[in-house]
Amino acid sequence: MLVRDAGNSVENDAYFPFSRGFDWYNGHSWAKGLFESFDGKDQESTSEDTMFAYAIKMWGQTTRDASMEARGNLMLGILGRSLNNYFLMEEDNVNQPANFIGNKVTGIVSLNLSVSTKVDTNRRNSCSRTRSITQPTSAPT
Repeated sequence: MLVRDAGNSVENDAYFPFSRGFDWYNGHSWAKGLFESFDGKDQESTSEDTMFAYAIKMWGQTTRDASMEARGNLMLGILGRSLNNYFLMEEDNVNQPANFIGNKVTGIVSLNLSVSTKVDTNRRNSCSRTRSITQPTSAPT
């Protein structure tokens, strides 16, 4: 029932939707489900997505359900390709804007906050902070 609730393989199930969160076309899950909400669609955790596919594979293996195990393997293969193309960027990535490639990962704000303490002539502490914030991007919708 747990796999059926989140990763149902039957399209006409009266109780659970087909593949609740995994988008077979885009090759990954969406945090808020398959349909766009007021603020769009987003993929919040590639690791959760991958572990879910792995859990389907392992549950299929444990219960000797070859079809479920194969579905988990297929999802893992699709995820591997889409996550590398859209979220985990190599130098040769052509799917994201060139100015984001150096970030290596999309959708994450990188904050470099270094604090140094100085003693001024009045013996008061003052802090000097430097921030480097990169702009996040998201996968194509």
